[in-house]
Amino acid sequence: MSNSAFTRIDIDKATDFIKLLSVLLGSAWKMEFNGKVNYVPLGKEFGEWTIKQYNNDQEVLKEVERKIDLNEDIAISLFYDNLATGVDIIFKPGNSQVTFGWNINRIEESSGKLDFLWYTDRLKKSLQKEFGGKKLLSFEYDSGAQLIQSREDTL
Repeated sequence: MSNSAFTRIDIDKATDFIKLLSVLLGSAWKMEFNGKVNYVPLGKEFGEWTIKQYNNDQEVLKEVERKIDLNEDIAISLFYDNLATGVDIIFKPGNSQVTFGWNINRIEESSGKLDFLWYTDRLKKSLQKEFGGKKLLSFEYDSGAQLIQSREDTL
């Protein structure tokens, strides 16, 4: 079993999640990998991931908006630039936290720990203008749920 690592950011309201996702997609982050999007579709519960081809990001964003309106949990994978490295983003409407799960082809330090600096630098670069001042809290746990490292940053 592998380590789990994630970063959290608090947002002010559910509609800010669409803004956050749009800002990421307007930078180097992409929903599409090998022509398909990995996400939890409308009417499905967290854990019921689907891989589907879409014509454009706007189609997916409209579905995410509908999920927010219906108070459904949202989970979607994003990939950085042209790399296979990515993140599963999880958001539960009614909760102000957005969780970034760093588990898709992880970038690690030589010690085997997740390279949080690689990830948070890319989040900062993408989100600083629209979400500046927000705190990023990052944690990594081993398979026995023991904390390996934590980090706090500000956008």
